Amino acid sequence: MDKALINGVNGSSIGASHVMYDCMTGEHLKTIKRLVKKLKIKAGEESNGQVNQMYNSWIKLSLLCDYLYEIGSEYCHIDTVNRRRNGKGVNLSNGIHSSNNNRFSRYNGIKCLIKVVSKFVCHVEDALDNGFVSVGLSNPLSVSTSTYEVLHSITEMLIILLEILKTYFEDESPVETGAQATMYLLETYIKSREKLTEGIKAYWSHYPAFWLDEDAQWSLVSRSAHGYWQEGLLYSASPYYPLNLANYVNNPFTSALNWVTCKYSGLAVKEIDVPRSTNWQIPCGGTEGDGKVRYVDKQSGDANLKPIKCRLINHAGKVPNGNVIFHCQGGAFTVELPAIFDQCFRHWVPYLEGGTIFDVTYSRFVRYPVQLQELLDVFLWLTNYETNDVQNTLGFIPKKIIFCGDSGGGLFLFSLSTILRDIQIIISSTPDGPPIAFPSHLYPKALVTFYPVLSLTFPSVQPSLVFSFLEQFLTPLAILNCLSLYSAGVIFDSDCENLDSFDSSRYLQPSRWQTFYNTWISKQNIWLQCDKEVLSERINAIVNSSLSPYKSPLIKYNLDLIKDLNIYLVVGEYDPFLDTNIEFAQRWPGKIVLDVIEDVGHGFLGLTWTSKKSTSAARLCLERILEALKD
Repeated sequence: MDKALINGVNGSSIGASHVMYDCMTGEHLKTIKRLVKKLKIKAGEESNGQVNQMYNSWIKLSLLCDYLYEIGSEYCHIDTVNRRRNGKGVNLSNGIHSSNNNRFSRYNGIKCLIKVVSKFVCHVEDALDNGFVSVGLSNPLSVSTSTYEVLHSITEMLIILLEILKTYFEDESPVETGAQATMYLLETYIKSREKLTEGIKAYWSHYPAFWLDEDAQWSLVSRSAHGYWQEGLLYSASPYYPLNLANYVNNPFTSALNWVTCKYSGLAVKEIDVPRSTNWQIPCGGTEGDGKVRYVDKQSGDANLKPIKCRLINHAGKVPNGNVIFHCQGGAFTVELPAIFDQCFRHWVPYLEGGTIFDVTYSRFVRYPVQLQELLDVFLWLTNYETNDVQNTLGFIPKKIIFCGDSGGGLFLFSLSTILRDIQIIISSTPDGPPIAFPSHLYPKALVTFYPVLSLTFPSVQPSLVFSFLEQFLTPLAILNCLSLYSAGVIFDSDCENLDSFDSSRYLQPSRWQTFYNTWISKQNIWLQCDKEVLSERINAIVNSSLSPYKSPLIKYNLDLIKDLNIYLVVGEYDPFLDTNIEFAQRWPGKIVLDVIEDVGHGFLGLTWTSKKSTSAARLCLERILEALKD
C-alpha cells in the first residue's frame, strides 16, 4: 500500500486519535448507563408499570451495547475468516494491513450504532422527567397513543437492530463470499421487517432521523403520514415508487431556476450531444467470454443509438486549463437531479482555476451494461484526438482527467476505470490488433467519490448496513431493488418469468408513459413478493448475475491492475455503506484517502441547502477534488 490515510471531517489523520474515538464510544455507553440508573431510581420511587417496562428494555439495550462495544473496539473489516468469535472479540492479525488496523477501525457500523442509541437517551430522559407526557415530539400524539408507547416502540426497534448484529457475530456458520453476504442481508431483512414495523412507524412519525442535526431532518409530508409511508416502504417499495418521485423535482420550472442561479453565480453551462461509438463493447451477459470488454471492428457508429446528453460546466471568467472532471451522478440507478449537484458546482467551479466539469447524463431504469456502455462511449469520444470534434465542441483539448461521482455514480466510474485498463491491456497484448483507443496520459489520474456504493455484492457482511433500516430512502429494500434492477433488470414479479433468458426490453429506458404508469397506477407485486421457495430461486439467480468483474469490481476484479488510480473516498459516519468504504480502503493496493464525516449520512450533498454539517462536508469534497487534480 503506497498511501493509506483515514481522515476525520477536518481532514486530519485519525491514526493518532483512534483511542480518543474509542473513549467517545465509551462516553456514549456512560450516557446509556446514566439513563438506566435514572430509570431504576424512578422505578423504585413509584409503582409505575411503564417505568418498569422501560427500565427492563433499556437494561437489555445497555447490555447489547456493552457486548457490541467489545467487538467494535477490535473490529477488522477484511478479516472475514476470524471475524466472528462467539462474542470474544475479533482477530486483528491480518498480515500486511496489521500496522494500519487501529487507524482503520476507528470508525465502523458497530460503534456508530451505539452512538445512535446514545443520542436517543435525551428524548427518553425528557419524557421521563415530565411523566411521559407529550414532550419534545416532532408530531403531536393522538389520544390513543402515549409518549411512552412511542418511546418504547423506538427502544424496542433499537434492540432489534442491535440483536441483528449480535446474532451475526454469534453465528458459527461462516459467511465468507460476496454472494453469501448479500444473501445474508436479504434474509435478515425478511426476518426483521415484521418485528420492526411498529418501531419504524413511531420513529418516522415522532423522532425522524433523531441521530442527525435538526437542520438535516425534514419532510415534505406530515410526520404521521411519513410514519405510515415509511412502514409501507418496508414491504412494497419499488424503484419507481418512491424513488421516481424525486424526478418530478426535475421539471421546466426548476430547470429554468437552476439555469438562472448558475448564470448569476458566474457559471457557464453548455449542453452537448455526444455521438455513440460501437467499437468497444461491454457484453450484455456474463456467458459471453469472461464478461469483459471486447473490440468489434466497425467503421461507424450505430445510427439507432441516440446521442448521450452531457453538460460542460466551467467558470465564465476563466480560460479552460485542460483539466476535466468527468462527473457521474448517483441516484439509485433511477433518479436524475442535476439541480442538487449544481448547487455544489456553483461553489466548486470558481476554485478549479479553469477546470471543466463534464457531467454525463446516463439512462435510468435500465440494467447493466447500458449505463456503463454510455459512459465508455462518452469517455472514448472525449479522448479522441483523431478528429477536431472534441476541440470544436469543448474549445480545448483535455490534458488531464479525473473521475468524480457520488453513490451509484462512484460504482459506475470505478467500473469504468477497470474497463479502460482492460482496453489498454488488450491493445498492448495484441500489436496487430485494435487501434489505440485513447492516449495513455488520459487514463484517469484519480477517482474522487462521495458516499460510493463500490460493489453490488458485499465482500462480507457489513454492520453499517443496519443503518438502512433508519434511512428514509436507502432502505434495505431499496438496496435490494437496486441490486435486482442493475444486475438483472428485475423490478416486478412479472420480470422473473424468464430470469435466465435474454430480454432486450430490460436494456431499454422506459418511456415517460411507462414510468408514469409504473409509479402511479401499476399494482404489480415487486419481485420479492412471492412464496419462500420461489424467492430463494430468484435470489440465487440475481445474486449470481451480479458476480462479474464490472458489476462487483471490489470482489471480482484484480485490483492490482489499476493500483495506479489514486482513490479519494468521502463517506458519512451514518452511511449504510460506511463499512464497505473502509473495507475497500483496506483492500486497495495503491494510494487512497478516506474521509469519514461525523454526524452525516448517505447523500449529504443533497442537504447542503439546509444542513451546515453537509455544507462543511461539501467543502471537504472540493478539497479532495483539488488534491486529485494535483496528482
